[in-house]
Amino acid sequence: MFPSKDRRIPSPDGRFEALLHAMGPTPRVFMRAGLSLAGLSFRDRAFACQGVWSPCSRYFSIMEWCHDGALAMPVSRLLLIDLQGKKECAVDRIESGLVEPLRLYDGKVRYVRIDLRAKAKRIIERPIGGSVIWTGMGDESAAVLNTDR
Repeated sequence: MFPSKDRRIPSPDGRFEALLHAMGPTPRVFMRAGLSLAGLSFRDRAFACQGVWSPCSRYFSIMEWCHDGALAMPVSRLLLIDLQGKKECAVDRIESGLVEPLRLYDGKVRYVRIDLRAKAKRIIERPIGGSVIWTGMGDESAAVLNTDR
């Protein structure tokens, strides 16, 4: 359960902070939050209530809710934010489930992909700099590397 107060996630080196603002549940009762990261606000977007930093504090990863309507299944994507490059990319997207970050390390992002329709759960690891398409930070049209499979 997400606390009623804001949640702060400091970067490992202490220079930055991710601030999650409780927004209440989605129509399917998943909790969602607004995000402010290193002083930048991601307006009109909703995120999960947990994110992870890379050990060097350059990258932050979090699940973003892509659709807030009353759908039968949640739509989400795993967002990777590069603070140094001031850019972001969607590492994965799922039309019927969740993509939750587990860890950023050694130039890789590790996450769990939960397909609620297929009742399947996989842990996936990808290189951060691989074939992702980066967009400007806060650009709502962040491209998606990996679509539903």
